[in-house]
Amino acid sequence: MSSDEKPVSEASDRDAEAPAPWLLVGLTGAGGVLAAGLLAALRQRRRAQFRARRPGRTIQAPPPELVPVEKTLMTEGQAATPNLLAIDQALRLLALSGEDRVAPPQLLAVQLLPSEVAVQLVEPVTLAHPWRPDPADGRRWLLAASSHEQESTARSAYPQLVSVGLDDDDATWLVNLEQLGTISLAGDPTYAADFARYLAAEIAVNPWARQVQLDCIGIAPEAVPLDPARIRHHRLEDPAPLDAAIAAAGATIDKCADHDVTATAGRVDDLGGDVWESWLVLVNGALSSSSLDRLLALVGDHSARTGTAVVMVADTEPIRGLGVRLTGQGRVLIPSLGLDLIANGLTPAEAEGCARLLGQADQLDDVDMPTDGDDGWREYVDAAGAIRDELVLPRDTDHDSEPRATVVPAPDAEILAVAATTADDLHQLAPHVPDLVGAAVEGADPGLDADLAAWAAGSRPHLRLLGPIQARTGTTGTPTVVAKRKAFYTELLAFLVLHPQGVIIDQVVDAFGSDATQMRVHLSKVRS
Repeated sequence: MSSDEKPVSEASDRDAEAPAPWLLVGLTGAGGVLAAGLLAALRQRRRAQFRARRPGRTIQAPPPELVPVEKTLMTEGQAATPNLLAIDQALRLLALSGEDRVAPPQLLAVQLLPSEVAVQLVEPVTLAHPWRPDPADGRRWLLAASSHEQESTARSAYPQLVSVGLDDDDATWLVNLEQLGTISLAGDPTYAADFARYLAAEIAVNPWARQVQLDCIGIAPEAVPLDPARIRHHRLEDPAPLDAAIAAAGATIDKCADHDVTATAGRVDDLGGDVWESWLVLVNGALSSSSLDRLLALVGDHSARTGTAVVMVADTEPIRGLGVRLTGQGRVLIPSLGLDLIANGLTPAEAEGCARLLGQADQLDDVDMPTDGDDGWREYVDAAGAIRDELVLPRDTDHDSEPRATVVPAPDAEILAVAATTADDLHQLAPHVPDLVGAAVEGADPGLDADLAAWAAGSRPHLRLLGPIQARTGTTGTPTVVAKRKAFYTELLAFLVLHPQGVIIDQVVDAFGSDATQMRVHLSKVRS
């Protein structure tokens, strides 16, 4: 984690403002963990899209109805990303920090504090530096969220850690489902379903959960598109929805017996040369079958040795396993852990929006580069600055018939013989530009040289969007205030630069989800 990255709970300089109307509430508060995971997944897919696009073309933009989802990820997810990285690093360190490598600490829960990650273990242990013990509880240890002293590349041994809610001190709590084994969600059925849907979404995108297989039986079908390779939905009437989970649990029990370890210990070193599976099953409480009874018996009789957790959603009495109650006021109560939290949850619409956004980012078909209006020099070029197709000539055009120029004047055959390119790419990147068009383009921006001189002089606000981001406020701006919120003001400057015709305050308010008064304050700090 870089020195500029601080946990979201430490980023108190974000102005306290009313939630934007487009904000997905399920991705706020403790839901920031999910927002950060979704943002990382989105960026990974976008990188693949850009790698796959052909020269001179661009990736598909998401449809308008998904803009609120993406804006939420960019705001909440960006702010929570340092927290996600801190948790991931803490989990990797924890498995290697115990006194006995063969028996790594059994993790129960994690609390995300303003500048520390606190882990709650099943039994008192001694952890190595840089962990710091909590004097009041031998099962509780703390790690500075900004610690660089022992960054670990080890595999996480706790793949089913998920965030469950926010306490009254604004600390996010996460619990280790695999350690808990069987969990029954009772209480308000709507909040219970939202809670389960949220758990499924985190399993899909948490960086430490990449090896978890998830079966959703009669619950959370919206989560499947988040990662179809690992998440499956079964209807309640399906004949054998639990067979795979039962087989996986049995195989893990056998491997634990062969190596005389817990599933956590086997996973740390992938004992036996194979990846140790982790399996989560979300089950609608209406399901009653001998297969379910068998799975619950395996998980209950072989604690910490199945690699499997079962979450019963809207379960009925008697409660099976650990009882978790969702109230009608949106709180989650876990008495055995002493937790009373504002519950995490995703509505069906929120989950569907997140899944659709990631699904859209999985599409590798590129599209034409858009144009950016017909004002001045823009009538000659597309949004990337390339001269429009209708104004250029094929590369095999006879020079005598049409005077023209190109940035790659050598014959195509000569270039294709030695370069990793195609004829189509050459036409796209180095077309023949008629001399008349070239002269018109140059004449359309007579002030270019003056603009470049003003850029070099540094007397006006300017922004570098390639390479390391650099932003300069104007002589009447407030650079010390801007420096405290570099990311926000960089985004604001970029927004202004990318709208050279100017914007009205309503456009700024809509783009940033703030109010007019607050945005005028922000604009005053970067004014020229």
